[in-house]
Amino acid sequence: MSRILVLGGSGEMGSVAVADLIERTDHEVTIGDIRPDAATTLLRRLDAPERVVRVDVGCRCLLALQPR
Repeated sequence: MSRILVLGGSGEMGSVAVADLIERTDHEVTIGDIRPDAATTLLRRLDAPERVVRVDVGCRCLLALQPR
């Protein structure tokens, strides 16, 4: 099992990718998004573990702080 961080995972395209990963794989999926509430709502709707980190890809300092 791999650990995957989907940046922008609560958006229109990212949410489709997240749903596909959750439904078709056993990977540990985390959503990195500037809208953590939207990401949490998506994961609840998919009945998936709520792994969410707030990420603003426009701010390099936040990207450097994310867990590896």
